[in-house]
Amino acid sequence: MIRLVLADTNALISMLCFPSGKPTLASEVFQASLEDDLELLIADVVAQELRNVVRRDFAAFEASLETFLERFTNLELPAPSEALLYRSRALCQDPNDVTIAAAAVQCAELHGVEYLLTNDFQNFHTPEMKAFLLEHEMVPVSLYGLLRLLGKRP
Repeated sequence: MIRLVLADTNALISMLCFPSGKPTLASEVFQASLEDDLELLIADVVAQELRNVVRRDFAAFEASLETFLERFTNLELPAPSEALLYRSRALCQDPNDVTIAAAAVQCAELHGVEYLLTNDFQNFHTPEMKAFLLEHEMVPVSLYGLLRLLGKRP
């Protein structure tokens, strides 16, 4: 079974707020997790960012948010070291993603997670970020790339 840590709040919003209707890559990944094809993990910093976004932009879904989050393996992580934050800060185009990058590394180190699931190509799929994550035996994968890895896409 593939274990992935989620870093993409947009994908999570899609899974929570738009689960029916025309299938999206995010809904297909979520369905694969429900079918036990993979285990989706979510770090506490990502869960908190999701709570903030839902509260601010999708208030109608706030009541179902905690039940939604229970479908994931939730990881409470210790505060990242200053050195890890420094390296993450140097690589992230978006300062809001620094703690998410640090959390991804912690998930690799503390929980053996090998994949970081994100469609944020600007921050997490750059050659520099890929090299940094690879130092921690982690690889970023997009929603489409994950579906290919699972054999659900050509």
